[in-house]
Amino acid sequence: MRGRDRVVNLAISLLLLTGLFAGIAELAAPPARAATSIAQTYYTPFEAQQFIDVLRGISGNAACCDTSIESTISVTSGADGNTVVYDHFEDGFEADPFSPVQASTVTLTLDSGDVWTQSSTVPIDQPGRGAGNFFDGGDMIISTSPIAVTQSGYATNPGTVHAGAVQVLDADKSGTRFDIPIGQDVNYNELFDYVGLVVVATGNGTTIQIDADGDGTFETSAPLDAGEAYVQDGGVNLGAVVIADAPVTVYVASGDIGATYEGRFIELYPTAIWSDAMVSPVGSHDAADGRTRAFLFNPNGSQIRVDVVTGSGSTAAIDIPAGEQRSFVLPLDQGARFSSQGGESFYSLQMITSEGTSTSAWDWGFTLVPEAAVTPTVIVPYGVGSRALLNNYSPVWVAADQDTTRIYVDLDGDAATGPNTDPNGDRYDFHCD
Repeated sequence: MRGRDRVVNLAISLLLLTGLFAGIAELAAPPARAATSIAQTYYTPFEAQQFIDVLRGISGNAACCDTSIESTISVTSGADGNTVVYDHFEDGFEADPFSPVQASTVTLTLDSGDVWTQSSTVPIDQPGRGAGNFFDGGDMIISTSPIAVTQSGYATNPGTVHAGAVQVLDADKSGTRFDIPIGQDVNYNELFDYVGLVVVATGNGTTIQIDADGDGTFETSAPLDAGEAYVQDGGVNLGAVVIADAPVTVYVASGDIGATYEGRFIELYPTAIWSDAMVSPVGSHDAADGRTRAFLFNPNGSQIRVDVVTGSGSTAAIDIPAGEQRSFVLPLDQGARFSSQGGESFYSLQMITSEGTSTSAWDWGFTLVPEAAVTPTVIVPYGVGSRALLNNYSPVWVAADQDTTRIYVDLDGDAATGPNTDPNGDRYDFHCD
């Protein structure tokens, strides 16, 4: 992203809408290990050397960036008494994470709203990554209650101007097919000069296949074990496909090649849970500097029409031919709801850009959450605000998915303090209708 004093990537803590999954969800728990039930499992996506390769791909300069990555992992708890285990990949995963035998494994107890954050300076461009265990990609995090997990990173040089961050998706948001809704062949305003993928396995013995150019032929096949990632370093076209014989998570990287500050890293939901409606809470900042554009992708075999309703009540209709993409500029300070007229599934990523001006202040993006993945409760994860915590550049946008919605906000996330009581019996600070 652009702006030297900006947060590594604003998208990690921006979005609270009635249904945006950000770590608290009504999820079916996987089978118990030992006597303890696992609520969620995460694998961090960006191993330092792979991450720097993507940054260099976006920059267009193989010599770009210094000899280390600053990587930060953050965990925010959504419940009291939450046992969280952080298991590093370098020395192998624990046989039973709730009975760890390795000194590197971290076990914590977090209450609702607690935030645990760890950073590492990870060596790159050398065999073996150097000694020790680092907080970067490939690690496993499990919890007994819902959590929100983020990973952010940047090269030590040039620093936070060339950086990225994502909400890490838990294993329940993994899948076996992903259709890619952006591509280098359908470029807009240099947003998609570079499009790459990071594919992360959630189990051992996984085989992935990638059709990067979207021509129907899978050019790449790779074996992965749990926590391992495969990077498709650019060359991804609109309609590219990732398939796997076991669930994986996928992250999309895009950027303006040659601009060592304009990169976006965005988590992607599997095609199986794409749906016919989604909401964006983020409107444009002004008409030129800070426009917000939603890119809508139709993976179906025939044309669809998508209706748009904005926060002011204005409407529009967008025809999207089969396998193609169209965009919509959100109005100033208004969200929007997108829904297909025929109930067809589609998908959207949203990019905040600086169109038509020389400013570099507004460059980030996020995924719109399909209604099939919504939940009535969310927790805002890590939002550092700015480098060294000097400024607060991490707002939260809220938009309702349905009419007559009340959103309850507990500013410290502990559910125990605040002047009001919500329908679940938890304390909160204020509400929005």
